[in-house]
Amino acid sequence: MIAVTSAIMGFYINHKKVYRLMQAYVLLEPPRKRTGRTFVQYRQIVPKGPLRVIEMDIKQLWIHGTQKKAYVLTVIDTYTRYVLHWDYGYHMTSTQVESVWQ
Repeated sequence: MIAVTSAIMGFYINHKKVYRLMQAYVLLEPPRKRTGRTFVQYRQIVPKGPLRVIEMDIKQLWIHGTQKKAYVLTVIDTYTRYVLHWDYGYHMTSTQVESVWQ
C-alpha cells in the first residue's frame, strides 16, 4: 500500500525501502520457524559376509563438452566393496534401475 500511494504522489520507492519501513513500524509477519530435519548419525553398516548388503547410488555429473548432465548408477557390495554393476546415460529412468535389479 505504501508503494501505491507514494507512486500516486510522484515518488517511486524501492521494495527494499518498503521492507525497511514495514519492519520499523512492526508491520511484518514473524518469520516462520523451520522444522528440524533428522539426519542419520553414526550409522555404520557391518555386513556379515559378501552379498548380504548391497547398496545402489545414482550420481549426477556435468559433462563440459556437451553442456549436459549425465547420470551414473552404481550397485556395490558393501562387504567386499566390489562394484557389481554400473550404468550411465543422459537419462536415468526407473526402467533402467529395475533392469539392474532383475
